[in-house]
Amino acid sequence: PDITFDRDATVDLGGGVIVKLYWFGPALTNGDVAVFVEPDQVLYSGNFLNSKTYPSGPRQVANFDAWLEDIDKLEPLHPKIVIPNHGDVRDGSLITEERLVLRELQARAHELRAQGVSAEDAGSTLVAEFDPKHPDWKGPSGILTLVRRFYEEP
Repeated sequence: PDITFDRDATVDLGGGVIVKLYWFGPALTNGDVAVFVEPDQVLYSGNFLNSKTYPSGPRQVANFDAWLEDIDKLEPLHPKIVIPNHGDVRDGSLITEERLVLRELQARAHELRAQGVSAEDAGSTLVAEFDPKHPDWKGPSGILTLVRRFYEEP
């Protein structure tokens, strides 16, 4: 590699193929990059999207709120095809769906924390709520890890 960039870069691969590289700052990890192939409207989402899978290791998340905000930044690209970090290739609706489920989970965790519910109990409650509500999502055991992380947020 001989290209470095702070936020974004454009690479002309020739033949009308333009690739945009996006780094939004520390989020899920410190170095996540999304790659968008413009003519085909294909998004390689890196660690930003997991195709209906609850993240199982968010302990290493650099900044959870930034990660969710970065997911928001992917939607204006209007990809036709999304290639996630884990799971099946999907269309652009994956971005909206993942953002909504993760934001809903975050909001519910904050509600339970404000009610004085422990992180462990909140995790159990939210697994019981979200697993039947989103049966096509994988890894409901990751919800407890997410809830613990949400409880650490201000």
